[in-house]
Amino acid sequence: MSNNLTNSFPQISQLKPSLFIVPSIYFIIMLFVSMTNRLIGDYGVETDFYVAYVTQAKELLKGNLVIDQYRGPVYQFFLAITGIFFKYDYYSAGKFLNVLCASISLFFISKIINSIFNRDGALFVVLFVAVNQIFWRYTYETRLICFFCYFILPAVFSFKQ
Repeated sequence: MSNNLTNSFPQISQLKPSLFIVPSIYFIIMLFVSMTNRLIGDYGVETDFYVAYVTQAKELLKGNLVIDQYRGPVYQFFLAITGIFFKYDYYSAGKFLNVLCASISLFFISKIINSIFNRDGALFVVLFVAVNQIFWRYTYETRLICFFCYFILPAVFSFKQ
C-alpha cells in the first residue's frame, strides 16, 4: 500500500517544470519591489551611475557619443533606450534593466545547469540563486553586475553546447 502511495506523487522531473517559470516569477516580484522602494543615494547605489552612466546616456540621446577612459558605451546605450520608456527617469530605467538582466541571467543559469546535470538540479540551483541575498541585492540596486551577467551567461551557455 505504501508503494502505491509513493508512486502516486509525481517527482519534480516528471512535472517537467519549464526553465523560465522561476525567472519569470522572480522578474515580477523583484520589479514590484524595485519600483516601489526608491533608494536614491542610499547604501548600495553605485556612484558611477549618477556621475557617468546617466550623464553619458543623456548625451547619447542628444547625439553625442561620450566614451570615457574606463567605460564603454554599451550600458549607456541600453540605459538611454530604457530611459525613453520611463519618461527619462533614469533611476527607474536602471532598476528595470537590473531586474530584467537578473531574470534573464537566472534563465541562462537554469539552462547551463540543465545541460550539465538535469532539470531537478537546474531548478534547485535557480531557486538557490534567486533567494541568495547578494543576488537579490544586486538586482535591487542600480549596479552593472546583473547587466554583465546578462552578457556572460549566454556566452558560457553557448560554449557549453
